[in-house]
Amino acid sequence: MMIFQRMRETNCQLLFHFFLLLDMAEDAVKEEKESSFIENETNGCETACYRKCHGQFCLTSTENRFEYEIALDFSPFLHLLTNYSSTTYERIESLLKLDHSINRVKNLIQNKHITCIDLCLFYLKRVQMTNNYYKVFIELNPHLLSEAKQLDKQLNDNNIDNQLLFGCVAAIKGNISIRDMYNDAGAYVLHEKKMNDDAPIVKRLREQGI
Repeated sequence: MMIFQRMRETNCQLLFHFFLLLDMAEDAVKEEKESSFIENETNGCETACYRKCHGQFCLTSTENRFEYEIALDFSPFLHLLTNYSSTTYERIESLLKLDHSINRVKNLIQNKHITCIDLCLFYLKRVQMTNNYYKVFIELNPHLLSEAKQLDKQLNDNNIDNQLLFGCVAAIKGNISIRDMYNDAGAYVLHEKKMNDDAPIVKRLREQGI
């Protein structure tokens, strides 16, 4: 008898929770109809990409943004990007147009058709031109150009050491630690946390010339 009694009590509890969830769903639908604003549990901070997204979201064929979005920080590169000519951009674009492989990039750099800094500025310019809509990149490495300069110095000193990815530029997923860049591990309490060191996979990429 105790078994059946507990089953009946459990069924009553399930029924109660079911109707409670229905009421909550109806309230949520009403709120959604009344408001065109998107809310989230982080009170306006999208932890994964450390930018505010509280407020109206706009997506059209020409516009993709949150009302309080934080833009990419180009300040470490602004001076060089401002003086980066369209001629240089188009020259590198034409060199990579038919073949954008790792071997192609390495050969262009090692044969000194382009420098590592040239390549980085090309990608930065491309990001500056397109990311405002596509939102592919959430943060830029502030040391990118100084690291590229060091690679150019290695090449001039003939100190490449058979690095498989020498001079190539990599995009790293946002939940992998990179020195001096944000990584909150999906937790709001860490959304302002910058990493003190690279993740092991990033260290291995750097060892191979990235």
